[in-house]
Amino acid sequence: MLNRLLPDPYKKQKQQLRGAFPKMLEPEVNAVLAILPFSQKKVKDGYGQVYEVPSLIHKDTHTIQLAGEMLSIPCRVYFNEPNQEQLVSLTKVQQLILHCIYLKHHNGFIRQQHLEQLGLRYEYWITPFVFQLLGEYIPEIMEVIYHQLNDQLLDNFQQ
Repeated sequence: MLNRLLPDPYKKQKQQLRGAFPKMLEPEVNAVLAILPFSQKKVKDGYGQVYEVPSLIHKDTHTIQLAGEMLSIPCRVYFNEPNQEQLVSLTKVQQLILHCIYLKHHNGFIRQQHLEQLGLRYEYWITPFVFQLLGEYIPEIMEVIYHQLNDQLLDNFQQ
């Protein structure tokens, strides 16, 4: 009960992530934010090394206009992944939001895994996250995008 009276120490970071998605998705984004491990500042890199980061969300962003709404997508996030029990509690839309957040992860293997999890689900609001991966230097990510290309995705890229 007292915890609800205390200020949220992660309020700014949560607001940054809310700003990466259309306002209509805010309740869904909030559900995802509830399971992100904001308190875990020790993160694992792609080689199994653990180190502490000062912020789990990089300060640089990509600002875009999508369907008349300005979105600001972080360049990188450093969150550890939530546990499986938490993931199964999410709805399909919430899972897509989670995958989009992890498409910005500092670890290329994690970005690739979440891209693969998206499969062929490309609602218009997912497109900016996938489009930004086209500038990545990881061939395995390019291969996944190539295999997922379809007319809907290409139409979304043109918007």
